[in-house]
This record gives sequence, C-alpha cells and structure tokens, in this order.
Amino acid sequence: MITHVDRAKFYQDSVNKQWLITGTGINITNNDIEDGSISIKEHICSSENLEFGLCESSTFACTIHDFNSSLQGKEITVSLVLDNDISNPFPIGVYKVDSDQPAANRKYRKIVAYDKMKDICESQVTSWYNSLQFPMTVKSFRDAFFNHFNVTQETITLPNDSITISKFDFEDDEINGEDLIKPICEMNGCFGHIGRDNKFHYIFLEEIIEGLYPANDLYPSNDLYPREENVAQGIDLEHYQTIDYEDFTVKTIDKLLVYNLEGNVTKEVGTGNNKYFLNNIFCYNLSGTALTSMANNLFDKIRRVSYVPIDVLACGNLCIEVGDSIRVNTSEKLFYTYILDRTMTGTSLLTDEYVSTGTEKRSLVLVKLFLEMFHRQMEML
Repeated sequence: MITHVDRAKFYQDSVNKQWLITGTGINITNNDIEDGSISIKEHICSSENLEFGLCESSTFACTIHDFNSSLQGKEITVSLVLDNDISNPFPIGVYKVDSDQPAANRKYRKIVAYDKMKDICESQVTSWYNSLQFPMTVKSFRDAFFNHFNVTQETITLPNDSITISKFDFEDDEINGEDLIKPICEMNGCFGHIGRDNKFHYIFLEEIIEGLYPANDLYPSNDLYPREENVAQGIDLEHYQTIDYEDFTVKTIDKLLVYNLEGNVTKEVGTGNNKYFLNNIFCYNLSGTALTSMANNLFDKIRRVSYVPIDVLACGNLCIEVGDSIRVNTSEKLFYTYILDRTMTGTSLLTDEYVSTGTEKRSLVLVKLFLEMFHRQMEML
C-alpha cells in the first residue's frame, strides 16, 4: 500500500488526472493518449494456487496519436499527476517498450511495454553463474545477481539470507535469470516484483488479522476489545462495481515437504495434510542445521496465509498494490483476501480488476504438477 498519497483522491471524479510518459526525446501527455486506452497489469502469482517464488513482469499499454517516431526498445517512465499537483507526480513505473504497432491509418500507435523483470528473467546468465565462487550465502548470491543486472533491491533481510548454498550444476546450455532468482524467492516464502520505484521488491503475504468487534457487554478485557485489523485497504459497496467470490476460504499450509535431487523427502515441517512441496535447486545440498533452519524459516512465512478467492471490478486506486491484503465489504458478506493479480484501465475514469485464485485445499493435482516439474528438472541434468 502506498501511503504518502491521499488515496481518497482516486475515488473522486472531480480530481483531475494527468498522465505523463517521459523518456529520451519523449514527452507524452493526456493530449496524446487515446481516452480510456491505458492498461496496467501487475502480478505476483497468476497460477491457480500459491506458488511462492514467482517473479512476474508488469505491463503498461496505451494507444497514442499524432506521434510519428517508433518507441520500440526505448525506456519510458510513467507517472500520474493528481489534482494538478505537478510538483509531486505519482510514480507508476519504468518500462521498456516491447512493441509499437501503428494503426492502418498511421494516426494511432499501440504501445506495449514491460518492466525490467522481463529482461531479468529472460536474460541468459550461464557464463556469469559459472564464474561465481561457491559456497556463498543467500544474501551474497542475491546481491551479486542484481549487481550483474545493475538493478537496485529494496533494503531487506530475508528469512534465509544467512543460509550457505552450494552451486547447482546445470547441464542445460542456457541458464536464464528466472532459473536463479525464483528459487531464491521461493526458499524465503516470497514473490519477486519490480515496484513503482523501479527497485526489485520481495513481496510477502502477511497474515491477515481480522477486526474483532464483539457486543459491548461481551468484551473480555481492555486489551482484547476491539482488535484492529491489519489489512491495507477496505473496498466498500460504493467502490466496487461487480464482485465474484468463492464460498470457501483457502486453507493455510500446514505441512512443508522438502525434496532432494533424487526426489526423496529430506525434511518435513508441520503435521497437517495441506502440503507445500519444495523442489528447489539451492536446497538440494542442504543438510543438518542448515536444512532445518531453512525449512523452519520458510514454513513460518507461508503457514499463516489464508484468503477468499475473488474477482472484483472496482474503482481504480493505484495506492493499492499487488500483495496487499484487502477487506471486501458487500451487502451480503464481509471477508478478507489478497491482491495477487491486478489490471487497471482508463485515463480519467480508472477501473481496477483485482484477482486472487486458489482451491480450498492443495489437492492431489498439485502432487501431479510437482512430479511433472521434478521430471522436467531431471531432464536438464
């Protein structure tokens, strides 16, 4: 959640919204943008069930007119001026234009741009990876990784930063960035995301604490009544247009199974049946204290995550970010969830679609997917 901007301004039709797209030789404003054509797509987990470690790129798209030169391959910075406060533009993101398609009459150009996550994940890093001196800590590895890409990380200590990892010997001729940063994020129970500040952020799904409001004559003690919720934002009836939600709550993960390269379980944490399977290249060679510490730290981060799957169409508010927890208050039900996937559209009138998917329990289908993933990884050896 972005807190330095008055988020209520996004809900006020009277507040002027001016888009700015800038770069070398680029200065595009609302006058150059086709009304309603802007689209911003952000994800941290677009899979059916939670798959920790995913690092998915964000997309910015719009249609511009009367702009003769191609923007393909150029870096653009997108911001939004709210209420004519030109000295404090609201940052949207930094993107590289991937495609610039002129319309048939050449008056309009449709541009699609991605943030730097796309280049990070798709870049070939075999030579760089093979030049590293292992063993090294997770912290040292991720620092070296992002220095290689000249990308700034947020300042953070990850749960397993101090774990020492060994080199995994890929035999595939090409190792891309995703092959390396995804397992680092997964073993720490988070997702990778490029933020509005153009830095790499580690997104954790924090435990949702619901508000506790019993009857005035029933509260047990001063320290228990009321209990404040910790969600980032509430969406009330006046702020959403349509809503679909499941009649169940995704169950918390209550067991973690860590596998080695041979497909054997090397560590179990938890005693339940709703299992998360960790098949991670940087965890294969862990043993003893390191394996126990890694597994306990990871389990502590993923075991409290529970939410209601939703698909909400609401008034657009860019203060709300992927990874945020939200309270949805309808005429029928009050419930809590996370934003795992969002699509914002519009220019002056903004609309947000918030999506989170999931099944009530992590079923045997996930076991099948895990085995398929394991066999694919074995084929790389």
